[in-house]
Amino acid sequence: MSWLTDIRPILETLSFLASICLAATIVIGLRQLKLLKEDMFIKNKRASVEKSIEFLNWFATDFLPKHDEYVNEVKKKEAPLYEGPRNENFVFDSNCNLSMEPIKDHLQKSIDSRGADLLNQLEYFSAALLSGLADEELAFNPLAHIYCSIIEGLYVVLCYYRDEESKTMFTNIVTLHKMWKDRLEKMKMEIAKNKLIDDISKIKDTRIKGIGL
Repeated sequence: MSWLTDIRPILETLSFLASICLAATIVIGLRQLKLLKEDMFIKNKRASVEKSIEFLNWFATDFLPKHDEYVNEVKKKEAPLYEGPRNENFVFDSNCNLSMEPIKDHLQKSIDSRGADLLNQLEYFSAALLSGLADEELAFNPLAHIYCSIIEGLYVVLCYYRDEESKTMFTNIVTLHKMWKDRLEKMKMEIAKNKLIDDISKIKDTRIKGIGL
């Protein structure tokens, strides 16, 4: 057994080196996995930004002209306007429903002017943003105000398609509208708050000391 004793240090050294190699392999593997994830993230982010630019271009060059045509046609038909109030779920209620003749008139003329086609296009656009296919935050600044305004202009048509049996219709539109509307309102309140703080800081807090103080 003396030969085992002789090679024992060698075996221990080999085992130690093997452990080091294994640890190094694991570290390298984890590093490569991290780099792979970072690379995938960068590629996905780049693809999302590129898709966002495509949608922004589509919105400006294709959708907005069609929406302008719709608005002009509705005006020519002298459809009664509905300016609110609106509920965030976009369903008929006591303020807006088909028992009201102006609402029925507005709905018919809006549908005749292809208002439903606009909603179908906006549903696809909204789904792309909510799914992460396009970058929602990138689209927010240039589009949030006009998007919300357009959706609110199509309120009656949207309510019509989201009746009691079809409340799942155009859910992406409703979800994105609420998200962006809330964010816009928060930004508006932040601006008002900062202005108020600034105005308060400009007011002199002059006081008169009492006698003996």
